[in-house]
Amino acid sequence: MTNEVSLREIVLEMLLMVTKEGKSSHIVVNDVLSKYAYLPKNERSFIKRLFMGTLEDMYELDYVINKISSTRTNKMKPIILNLLRMATYQILYMDSVPDNAAVNEAVNLAGKRGFKNLKGFMNGVLRNIIRKKNEIEYPSKDKFEDYMEVKYSVPRELVGILKADYSEDEIESIGIASKVERNVVIRVNTAKISTEDCIEKLKKAGVKVEQSEKFKEALIITGYDTIESLPGYAEGEFYVQDISSMEAINAIGLEKGANVVDVCAAPGGKSIMAAILMGNEGSIVARDISESKVERIKENVDRVGLDIIKPEVCDALIEDKSMINKMDVVIADLPCSGIGVIAKKPDIKYNVNLKEVSELSLLQENILDTVSKYVKNGGKLLFSTCTITKAENVKNREKFLSKHSDFELLEEKQILPNEIQDGFYYAVMRRV
Repeated sequence: MTNEVSLREIVLEMLLMVTKEGKSSHIVVNDVLSKYAYLPKNERSFIKRLFMGTLEDMYELDYVINKISSTRTNKMKPIILNLLRMATYQILYMDSVPDNAAVNEAVNLAGKRGFKNLKGFMNGVLRNIIRKKNEIEYPSKDKFEDYMEVKYSVPRELVGILKADYSEDEIESIGIASKVERNVVIRVNTAKISTEDCIEKLKKAGVKVEQSEKFKEALIITGYDTIESLPGYAEGEFYVQDISSMEAINAIGLEKGANVVDVCAAPGGKSIMAAILMGNEGSIVARDISESKVERIKENVDRVGLDIIKPEVCDALIEDKSMINKMDVVIADLPCSGIGVIAKKPDIKYNVNLKEVSELSLLQENILDTVSKYVKNGGKLLFSTCTITKAENVKNREKFLSKHSDFELLEEKQILPNEIQDGFYYAVMRRV
């Protein structure tokens, strides 16, 4: 392990960014791994594993700490609490890390960060966790909210939200899926390279490649350093896109020469897939609300080299009169609570609440009312989200169709998160 930086101190800072400053976990991971790109692959993997694992299992870790510590976690200083969480995660889940190393590093970091007076306390708590970890009793399943909160670190409020739509068995399956590490999925840009040639190039570089059962162009990849370092990335021969998102775009039935607007397009994956399916013929306007989001679209579009995609800044709530009754397809992948992607962004589950779900549902309803005006007769509207609450999905689709009798439902699907795919919803509707 490198002498120049303390990997655990990096993770500590990352946890504080999320738990104290409210930053998004996926942004923190990307920024930190980019900053420390010079570190060996195994050290960057350690950083990501310890950070994501500690965040993912935070409620369980607090439960274990509270079983041992005389001071409750809600009374601890943020630095001490996160050091205890990190060390406890290593003790419980990282067999490759000796227990003594996990304890000693945490205690030494406490001293380094100005808490020398608490080194004895931390040492005692962690040593007791090592001794008693197999004796700690967890809540039984008949106390379902307690069970989910500890076993899967799914907060009680989120369990309550999900109970409105799903059975306890389904909710537990969502909890199980939230703890499964997601492998990266890329989609081959068949406008530049065949799927077979892309696979061959990746395998020659030592990448393990598995083709999705749903789409041959979707490749599940492992055993690489960074996406950017892979052969073909800089040339735009592939891009990152989840299989659930691919299902939604595939369901539209895009045709060459179509006029398309993607109203909430960042980072651009759906627009790119649409352009590929259209044979790079037609027009796609890829919009989002801010310059920073549109810049991400531009970067991806420029790399893949599909010139029918035109990124631009636009608020989806504001009606664009120039588009009314003009578009063959409107793609509306709308803001949502993100519960379907908590395996990738675990901080989401600690922040979601019923008020937010209600507000997002209303926002979706208003955006759909606005952008549906752009669909011409015979054209299609795709409504999709990366969440699983019915208030943000099927109920909004029902509201929309009840208000817009000139639209009909062609296809609808709710995907619950599983070991391979994120949770996702889509509905394809046609204007008649």
